[in-house]
Amino acid sequence: MSEQHGQTTAGNKWGDQISAERKAELQGYLDRWKTETMGSRILQGPFSAPGRGIGEERQIRLTGADAFWLAEQSGRDRDGAVPRLKLTYADLGFANLAGANLSRADLSGISFYHADLSHANLAGARLSNAHLSGANLSLANLTGANLFGAGLGSADLGGADLSRANLTWARLIGADLGSADLTKAKVTGANFTRANVYKATGIRLFSIRAVAQLVAITLGSALGLILWVLLDVATHWTTLLPWLSASIGMLLTAGAMVLLLEPVMNLSKDG
Repeated sequence: MSEQHGQTTAGNKWGDQISAERKAELQGYLDRWKTETMGSRILQGPFSAPGRGIGEERQIRLTGADAFWLAEQSGRDRDGAVPRLKLTYADLGFANLAGANLSRADLSGISFYHADLSHANLAGARLSNAHLSGANLSLANLTGANLFGAGLGSADLGGADLSRANLTWARLIGADLGSADLTKAKVTGANFTRANVYKATGIRLFSIRAVAQLVAITLGSALGLILWVLLDVATHWTTLLPWLSASIGMLLTAGAMVLLLEPVMNLSKDG
């Protein structure tokens, strides 16, 4: 927000004021969300709109200042959270949201592509399937946030608090998690390829348990092969028993692999 000749001018970052015209436009989206449907299907969020094709939707572009006004309009609880704020499937790409308080907001499917969310409070926020590629989330509070299936490729999460966050199936390829706190975070199926986890806490890349499970895989495969050979030698039932022994071995192998993949591939959550 800036002052020119005694008049307040609108800005674009979190905390800035917006014009009366923009307020009316945003309120129009909120009112439409309450009443409008596309045929029998409701739009995915207040800031998604019908696209050109049948059944298609597009995202409405918002600024950090827009998000601030919407957060204040939604009302805050006694902890300062905004549980009634719904920005699902909005486009906040490149928005300046540094220091924003969006705790417990519904941000599912939102686009924060390359947005500045440094020092933001996103504790308990719903960010499932959100697009956060390239976003600056350094020192952000993501305690207990739901990031199921979120895209965080190349995001800066340095020093962020991700304790108890749900990162199941999240994509963190090339993300910077240096000094981040992932204590008790759920990371099943998450992709940490090329991610920087230097000095990150609450995680474990490998463990004695993983070694034991790797041995179980090897033994399971060996047992299947041994059973196959023994049964084939002892009998001539080449159509049933060898297949049965192979199936037992593969079953043991599959079971061991399920146990192995969590601590080795997904950064063990009980670190």
